[in-house]
Amino acid sequence: MIKLLKMKSNFGKAIKRLREQKGYNQKDMAEVFNVSPNAVFNWENGSIPRLEKLEEIAEHFNTDMNTLFGFDIDTKSEKSELEKRLIQEGLKKKINNLTESQLETLISIIKNFKD
Repeated sequence: MIKLLKMKSNFGKAIKRLREQKGYNQKDMAEVFNVSPNAVFNWENGSIPRLEKLEEIAEHFNTDMNTLFGFDIDTKSEKSELEKRLIQEGLKKKINNLTESQLETLISIIKNFKD
């Protein structure tokens, strides 16, 4: 029960933080996700939307479910600065979707950078 309450609290904090980072007020965010402003208020106060909406939220903010529910909060300090930056820029998902050939090209480019 305590874990569920913590997940809801983490989700509410994450939604509010992501909303504010985009410069959205609750009404703006409601329009983006085709919900009422009251729904956004409820999310920020621990209500959890359906899975489809969660996926839409994660995609819109270039994040994942772990981040939305705070599962990676304790491990964030273990992430490399590069990984943190890739996530921040919304590039981690794109890199994960590269073909093997594209990945080899990217690695080759990085290796050619001067120290």
